[in-house]
Amino acid sequence: MFSLDEAEQACDWCRRKKLKCSREHPICSNCFKHNWDCHYSPKKVRSPLTRAHLTEVENRLHQLERLFGTLFPGYDWKDTSKDPSLSKLRHMLKNQKDQYERTLPITTDNLHAPSNVPSHPSQRPPLDQLPRDPLFGFEWSEEEDSQFLQNDGMGVLNVNINNKGYFGVGSNSVLLRALYVVDSLFTIQRVPSSSEDLSILSSKQIMDEYVEAYFGQFHAAFPIVDESYFRLCYAKKIIPTSEKAWQTLLYAVLALGSWSVVGEDSNIDIEYYKSAKYHLCSSVFETGSHSLLASLVLLSNYTQKRNKPNTSWNYLGLAASMAISLGLHREMRDSARTDNSGLEIRRRMWWVLYGYDCSMAMTFGRPGQLPKLPDVDILLPSNLDKNGVEVDSPTEFSFIIETAKLTKNAHKIISSSTGPYANLAETLKCHQKLDDLANKLPDYFSTGFARWHQKLGADNKWFPLNRFRLRWMYYNLTITIFRPLFLGILNGEKVRVDNHDFTKCLNLCHEAAGSTIESVSEFVSHYKLTTLSAWYATFFLVSATIIPAVGLVTEPGSSQAARWKLRVTTARNTFDVLKEKNATAEKFIHVIDSVCGYLLDTSEALSSTPKSFSSILHTEKRPGVAGTSSQQPTKDKSMTSISDLANILSPRDFTIPTDTVRSGSSETPDIAVQPENQDEDPFAWRSSSAQPLKQDATVFPNWNDQSVQTLFNPGTSNMFNTTTMDDIFNYVFNDNELAPSISNSSNQS
Repeated sequence: MFSLDEAEQACDWCRRKKLKCSREHPICSNCFKHNWDCHYSPKKVRSPLTRAHLTEVENRLHQLERLFGTLFPGYDWKDTSKDPSLSKLRHMLKNQKDQYERTLPITTDNLHAPSNVPSHPSQRPPLDQLPRDPLFGFEWSEEEDSQFLQNDGMGVLNVNINNKGYFGVGSNSVLLRALYVVDSLFTIQRVPSSSEDLSILSSKQIMDEYVEAYFGQFHAAFPIVDESYFRLCYAKKIIPTSEKAWQTLLYAVLALGSWSVVGEDSNIDIEYYKSAKYHLCSSVFETGSHSLLASLVLLSNYTQKRNKPNTSWNYLGLAASMAISLGLHREMRDSARTDNSGLEIRRRMWWVLYGYDCSMAMTFGRPGQLPKLPDVDILLPSNLDKNGVEVDSPTEFSFIIETAKLTKNAHKIISSSTGPYANLAETLKCHQKLDDLANKLPDYFSTGFARWHQKLGADNKWFPLNRFRLRWMYYNLTITIFRPLFLGILNGEKVRVDNHDFTKCLNLCHEAAGSTIESVSEFVSHYKLTTLSAWYATFFLVSATIIPAVGLVTEPGSSQAARWKLRVTTARNTFDVLKEKNATAEKFIHVIDSVCGYLLDTSEALSSTPKSFSSILHTEKRPGVAGTSSQQPTKDKSMTSISDLANILSPRDFTIPTDTVRSGSSETPDIAVQPENQDEDPFAWRSSSAQPLKQDATVFPNWNDQSVQTLFNPGTSNMFNTTTMDDIFNYVFNDNELAPSISNSSNQS
């Protein structure tokens, strides 16, 4: 009489009468018996009554309100929503369209100096970047200890304004907010490593390993700890002056040492960090010592790398106060003193702290927490080798000295910069001083790097990262100086396109960003990545990539657009390598795809990073997803040549210097050959003279259609009646469709 198919829930009458429903279609047994009209209403899906869901809805609503206010300034969205005919909204849209067309530039050829109107309304920034609540809106909580937090210690991904702390104009977060980057882009599928047996973390063997890892990997990049004192205390040859301070320092060292070894996907370092916090207690307010100061600075550095920016800032503030109370900012001049080791330790601790404070201030867009230079008279540390003798060769302290010089100039530059367009000529003078300082770097940090790198041999693991970091710091300071100009562009501030200084500032910033991208890409290509080096590479690459990305979205028709695309694509490929060690790199790939992915040619393979099968599938089969242009047609697979397939299947790309390519020569080396002159920059030649080598000529030199047919069908001569590249792509990539010949044979059978 009726179907036995069961509905998901009871019918309306049975639920109203509170009867047991048989849930049969098209009529249940009760409705059939009483001749009722049986109807099954769809199951109601209720929103979860959780704080997290409500916060998500509030944030989404706030973003829509900001977007409405940006697109229709001067109009109240509440009044507009009350109009049932939406006639007022249609009138506003017509006015906005007319106004937009009137303000379009006549020509798009010159455009380092951009037009006043962004190329698309959705790229216009919000009118303000203030939290909803003026009193409580900047409050924050970072008590959770986990591997992958939504906060970001690099000052980049904190795009949610509410309850994240204050991030000023100097931070990259402000630029990303202006580009409408949202938190949902930062959700990644990342599986933490299996839980370790935490009971063994206190064993002497495990602790020895992580202490050695700290001094072998982290200490050379951030030498805030007096190594000799630490090792004496650790070996129990001396008794520390304060047991609590010593325990805090020990566990801070173990946290960073284990983080350097096991990476950010493990929870081992988190357990050591918890122990450091336990021993810290209230002693931080009631005592002061060099061990406790070093502990606070290390905990600040650790929490920054564990994506707790405001916690890191607080630790740094306590360290700054303690450093002043210990008088580290003042030089102790004593002509009768013969042992200067204590003075050198003081100088190192101060300038490491001072440089770190300056870096954090620039990263978060906040004022520094240490006194200005007129109140500081402590000398720079000396370049001492392991025997305490001052030398002219690179040592672990060379980086501190050059960073201190850079930091001094950075404070002067930042303090003199009052706004995006305050005084461009004066800003250019500040940059010129920075350029002059870069030209005075020691030989081993500039043209002689390759020679010293070879001379130091196996003991130079710290040297390449320090040298590259110093270069990246100079570039990053240039970007920081001129970054407010790009925020002004996104905010639609009117700028005279014929302003020579303005154009020069934009050019300098773009060149610094491009140099950073090239340098980081070269570092990633030439050196084995560690957790620490991947973090620094990601940190500087993120800051640099935003600049050409902003150029692309504001001026896609610029004569420089092709160069910007190449830089962003290079950065994206480099992030693809870095993401294995750093989660922020993976998150920022999503940012690139969201902000300017539709402007990039994702099918263009760079010689530095060959495309994988997964990326080919992603591009070929899903043309509408983020990172590919929905306006560009998908590549026709039937038109693909054998050489294209060879490029995809090739295990690697090869490059050769152009000066080694001879017309008509058949001798083509399969590796890149570096020039004999090692005194020059070892990587400059690659970006200028290297060109991709045709892969169909080296990897598959004698291939043709018959060779491909033989490869894919060695045993059956009739597998492909007429072999086309469409057949091959379907065979290789498994497009869920049969090749024509296979399909025909199946139908016949």
